Amino acid sequence: MERPRIVLCAIDLTDLAGREVALASEVCEAFAARLVLHHNVASVALGLTRAWEWKEVHRDSRESPGEIERHLQSLMRGLPKTFPVEASITTGSLVPILLDLAARLPADLIVLGSHGWSTEEHTSVAERILDRASCPVLTIHDLSGAPAGPRLRARPGHPPPEVVVPIDLTDASARVLDYAFDLARA
Repeated sequence: MERPRIVLCAIDLTDLAGREVALASEVCEAFAARLVLHHNVASVALGLTRAWEWKEVHRDSRESPGEIERHLQSLMRGLPKTFPVEASITTGSLVPILLDLAARLPADLIVLGSHGWSTEEHTSVAERILDRASCPVLTIHDLSGAPAGPRLRARPGHPPPEVVVPIDLTDASARVLDYAFDLARA
């Protein structure tokens, strides 16, 4: 598997976004890849959506386009200058838009947060992206109040991080393992 050249980081401007961007940044530094930060604005009015789409994290969070752009710019300013970064803002149904953007870039990796909102009646955005993406997807679970998220490099004075790579023994698993080994070596 080739080293990633383009990393697509889908963020929803919750606290999880900072952890997603930090991890995507580490991947970009390790592989000298381009980072594309993406935020999607839902195009359906709150009254017409299902309750699971507007959990506490999204209530009263209909930011203006200017606020969204300022937030993305702030995230971008905090990143190292060692790799190119750009932002993308879209409006509409997130899953098809994100998959289309990943295909058009073409993204070699999608970094995506998961708030864990799956039920028997609803498949989460993260699950739908994992199921349909044509490139590897690195998901980060929302652990509100948890210490700093995963790191790809050891902290000074600490052993290297250990990573679990789930596989299902299909042909795609070999590609996932190759990618994980490349990432570990970098």
